[in-house]
Amino acid sequence: ELRLAHEKISIDQPDKAKYLVTAIKLSVLQEYENLFEHLRWHAGLILPRLLCEMKWLLTNAIGDSLLISLHSDGFSSAIIQSSAPSIIRNVNCAWREVEDEIYRFLMFYREKFNPQPEDLFGILILGASAKTIDINKITTDVFGYTPKVLSPEDVNLDVPVMNTNADIVVASAGLASLAWR
Repeated sequence: ELRLAHEKISIDQPDKAKYLVTAIKLSVLQEYENLFEHLRWHAGLILPRLLCEMKWLLTNAIGDSLLISLHSDGFSSAIIQSSAPSIIRNVNCAWREVEDEIYRFLMFYREKFNPQPEDLFGILILGASAKTIDINKITTDVFGYTPKVLSPEDVNLDVPVMNTNADIVVASAGLASLAWR
């Protein structure tokens, strides 16, 4: 019923192996394949949006990085440490609950890892409604200081100064850049 894929991720403790595991129901995969066939698309690689967005933090982070990717049903989030994902979480909630859920996610990070200001490289928050989230207030409440809110340029993504919304291209560019791994 499921297709699983796994990849060992590097950590500082060789005696404790960590893996990033992805799973998809075969029925969902078949729906995608049927849709692509109907559209006459020849898809070669399909990855979750969060993994594609996370690519920018996996290759560019100095210290811990947090990714918050907003979507219509809530948000997905990841904690990146030493260029490897430590925690990936998907939160389904109403829009009015998003800030409270981000607060809970950051509290979990603080309690589990106790980051110091110099440990936290920054927070990349993506999505069409990212500007409506008061991330500075939330992070100040949680950490007692305001970590840097990263822009696409901070993670080496150069978006032309056209009327292009960077949030639209971050995942696609992350997927495309995997070719230069």
